[in-house]
Amino acid sequence: MAAQRLGSMAIVLLLAACGGGGGGSGGGGSSGSSVGGSASVQGGLVLPAAGNGSSVIGQTGTLGGLRVVQQSGAETASVSLGSTPQTWQNGVTRVGDLGVYQTMEGTSVVVTGSSGASSAAAISNLSYTSYGVWLETRASGALTSTSEQITGAGGFVIGEPTRPSDMPRAGGATYSGEAVAVELRDGQVPRTLSGTFNAAADFAGGTVNARADLRDAVNGSSFGRVTMNGLGIRGNEFSGTASAGSHSGTVEGGFAGPGAAEIGGSFELNGPTTVHGAFAGSSR
Repeated sequence: MAAQRLGSMAIVLLLAACGGGGGGSGGGGSSGSSVGGSASVQGGLVLPAAGNGSSVIGQTGTLGGLRVVQQSGAETASVSLGSTPQTWQNGVTRVGDLGVYQTMEGTSVVVTGSSGASSAAAISNLSYTSYGVWLETRASGALTSTSEQITGAGGFVIGEPTRPSDMPRAGGATYSGEAVAVELRDGQVPRTLSGTFNAAADFAGGTVNARADLRDAVNGSSFGRVTMNGLGIRGNEFSGTASAGSHSGTVEGGFAGPGAAEIGGSFELNGPTTVHGAFAGSSR
């Protein structure tokens, strides 16, 4: 898929926070604003208090780079990919157990965490991060367009990055949560994937080992395991390689919340198909 530079897009999402500052984080760059105050969980999204923003922790597949995420009202939010924001509708539809958010004409969509009851606890445990995959198309209906009509796609995780000075220097932590992905196949419509995510961080050794087990969000058929081992920690970020069967690619992300309480990242896999995905998890 030949990606083209995107003008702008907006997403309905994310991010609870409980005070504290948001240190700089890598990925695609961000406004770096910290988030405070109360938050609410709606469907599969953790929404910030009105007027608060969040920082990009990691993203793959983008050209322009995600910049700002802000909730603009009870039912809408905006995201700038570049300089011009768009307003998105909240909870337009669902694909399997995934929440889908889109512009009125459907040319840009965000697919994010499960809104099913079985995963409500996992979603509500995320206080500092949220994640998803976005698509943009030349046609009406990004999830019903063929791969040739998709003009851009990528995974992302945003939130309140752990301050570099607050990162653990010894010991380790285990994380559990969820992952979501979109598989682009030649001549076919996108296939939405969801599943579980688990990771172990070795802060003393400076590495993260992680995995995401993905299934078709509609019919439950298995995609397989995305293995992300030996990811190198640098400051509050990590990066490295990912693989899944005959697919291989890259992953990047970072830690969020006080003391690296949460982890999140995005990956891009290439092979017989192209897969864009994202994940987040909590150590609680």
